[in-house]
Amino acid sequence: QNATDTFTYVISGNANNECHIIGQANAGTARATPDAVRAAGADPARFTTEFWTTTLNGIGNIFPASSATVTSTTSETDGAWPIQRAEATSPRRPVHAAMQLRPGFDLITLCMTYGGAEPTALYDQVIRSVGHPNDAAWAAALTPAPTPPPAQ
Repeated sequence: QNATDTFTYVISGNANNECHIIGQANAGTARATPDAVRAAGADPARFTTEFWTTTLNGIGNIFPASSATVTSTTSETDGAWPIQRAEATSPRRPVHAAMQLRPGFDLITLCMTYGGAEPTALYDQVIRSVGHPNDAAWAAALTPAPTPPPAQ
């Protein structure tokens, strides 16, 4: 996908459990360094309930008539690329949402169950597996985290 493309939309799963994976071009981060994008993706102040509500309401096939209700948000910053998460509900079901930023791209994953128990561990695996073809090159350009001093 090029920064000039609008988006890529993939649905994966089975008749009961599915994840929608969206790769959306982001002109605002297209010229940003991998370090700057990683820092922005790790900023929980940016990923508020209001941000998530607006973002999810833009996905009308899952949240018709701006029907997203965000129930919680969390942040994972232990990997090379932070993952912001939101638990939300649509009029039909709970939705497990995640967003990751890359230079020039936003990656959104939305997982849901149509009936029965929520396979949240499976959804976590899917969310953590989402990436961009340029991830290895961008990760190589990241400034390594500082090494803590040895204990005295």
